[in-house]
Amino acid sequence: MKSPPTSAPFHGRTEDELAAVLGFLLKSHLHLRGSLPQLMRLAENVVEHHVMDHPELDEIWTCAARLNSKLLIHMDKEEKVLFPRIERLLATLAPVSPEPACDNLPACIEQLAREHAEIETSLSGIRHASDGYRLPEGACTSWRNLYRQLETLEAELHRNFGLEENILIPLAARKEAAQQSLSTSA
Repeated sequence: MKSPPTSAPFHGRTEDELAAVLGFLLKSHLHLRGSLPQLMRLAENVVEHHVMDHPELDEIWTCAARLNSKLLIHMDKEEKVLFPRIERLLATLAPVSPEPACDNLPACIEQLAREHAEIETSLSGIRHASDGYRLPEGACTSWRNLYRQLETLEAELHRNFGLEENILIPLAARKEAAQQSLSTSA
């Protein structure tokens, strides 16, 4: 699994920084789309070879498969609906005509936040079933790699969700509110 993109500190104070956060998240999505299939093959291999002696691997597999599915759908929504809407907000002073799938930005954001919570539940399930990624004695190289990659994935998703929830979405909501205020006062 390649290393996820690293980040410089973002503070969300400027539109340039907002655009940089968007670019960073899109790079991370690209990284995740490339690394998730490999991670799932590795998980499948470890489960196949060790689940009889380590039944906790069945729960790890279930949570990882759910995480994979939900994350791919979630990234699609962000890339096809939310991020383009935010990019259009940055490109214009006029009110943005919304995508049909996201005609109400606050409702769209709430839906994406619910998806973050579902993904977090899967991550917590993996962490719990793996006892905090603690390897059993004599764990093979594949198992060690699996836990390392799962822990890296968890950190990357926490970072991404923090950027989205604490910088990207609040600044986009303020920008949209300012644009709507301008259009109603004109």
